[in-house]
Amino acid sequence: MNVNVKVNGILFRLSPFTFTLTFTLRYLCLVEKLTKFFGWFGFLIGITTAICAPLPGYGALIALICMTPGFLFSSLYVLFSTRYKISYGWFNPGYFGMFLSSTPLIMILFFKLRG
Repeated sequence: MNVNVKVNGILFRLSPFTFTLTFTLRYLCLVEKLTKFFGWFGFLIGITTAICAPLPGYGALIALICMTPGFLFSSLYVLFSTRYKISYGWFNPGYFGMFLSSTPLIMILFFKLRG
């Protein structure tokens, strides 16, 4: 037997043996706040990665190091916003953060295929 709970227009089916209602509501509010943080943090790391990628010297190394956390945070944003149907308007920082974080890989593929 499941319990249906509707929070912010989102319907959740919960098992009464697994979660209590108060814990679930606190968890959903925390997930909504974390989702926003993950999106913007992934976008900022993606911008840092895209700026550092073409720099000479240690720029490419810094971009490769920043690429993994940027892609991870952007992926978490996309996962949570899709799973819990959270939207923050027309600008989706998760997808832009993924694209910007993958800039070093795109550059490596471009230079490998070019010559």
